[in-house]
Amino acid sequence: MKKFLKYISIAIIGGLAITSCSDDDLLKVNPADYDAAVIATPSDNASLVLTEDKLDSTYTFKWNKAEYGLNVIPRYTLEITTKDDAAFAKAVQLTTNSTAVEFSTSYKDLNTKVLELGIAPNVAEELIYRVVSTLGTQQSQQLISAVQTITITAYPTDLSTNWGIVGSAAPNGWDGPDVQFWKSGVINVLVAYTDLKGESEIKFRQDNKWDFDYGDNGADGSLEKGGANIKIAKAGTYKITMNLNDLTYKIEEFTWGLVGDATPNGWAGPDTKLMYDGTIDSWTTTVTVKDGAFKFRLNNDPSYAVNYGGSGTEGVLKAGGDNISIKAGTYKITANFGKETYSVVAQ
Repeated sequence: MKKFLKYISIAIIGGLAITSCSDDDLLKVNPADYDAAVIATPSDNASLVLTEDKLDSTYTFKWNKAEYGLNVIPRYTLEITTKDDAAFAKAVQLTTNSTAVEFSTSYKDLNTKVLELGIAPNVAEELIYRVVSTLGTQQSQQLISAVQTITITAYPTDLSTNWGIVGSAAPNGWDGPDVQFWKSGVINVLVAYTDLKGESEIKFRQDNKWDFDYGDNGADGSLEKGGANIKIAKAGTYKITMNLNDLTYKIEEFTWGLVGDATPNGWAGPDTKLMYDGTIDSWTTTVTVKDGAFKFRLNNDPSYAVNYGGSGTEGVLKAGGDNISIKAGTYKITANFGKETYSVVAQ
């Protein structure tokens, strides 16, 4: 009789989930009649050290299906939080509303998620996680798995390095401070974005000192310790890539900017330049605009070969997307082209 009533309850829930406007309209049944998901891996008290040299390595969470008494397909959300947040009030979701009974994540993505919890990098932090199952589009009949513990050591995402660019072509000359090189996501491949003066020279050095520096003796794109100054013929805005794996470098004109009738120079440009900030891995500027619209464009390119606009969702970019409307005012505009996100904050 208990199983019969349980089946009838689920049938009623399914019907109401189709016609009801909110969860409050659904018939509630006793969750004690059902079985929550059971986490299979990782085992309780597992430990994981995330490292930058294994960004693409994956880590998998698995659980057994939640049982609701009928052949229904629950949806699952995997949540993780700090051990002092027993109510999961500050939890971040690793995956949400999925029918799969496992979730694989790269070290890079998992690192990003756990740092959102405010944990310190390079420290073994004890976290707790759980699986929440629900039924239907209204996400009714929530069942929560037993909480398990995992110790995770995250790595810092600050992209700064102790390498920089110095020279008569650099903004601060030979005295520095040097233009910052940033981590690129590839081990020992560093990037810098800067304005350089023409008919001048640069070198690459560590710690704003001359104890260790690289130059180019043959002007052939290869680096030598203590080598000759690297000549910059033309003034411009550049992306400079230094590869410490094979001691090569590349210098190319490169700039992201804002273009549009809302911007100071309109659709004709030149674009309002964005500056790279490696502490947030994003491009940013503060600008006064008119009522109108704008887009993000690479290298002031009149063909718009690489540009980003709106996607229809506020804060989300789309390659070649729509013009983004904006009201007159002064704003800090920030974009992350890797994540395809942007923000516009009044100043």
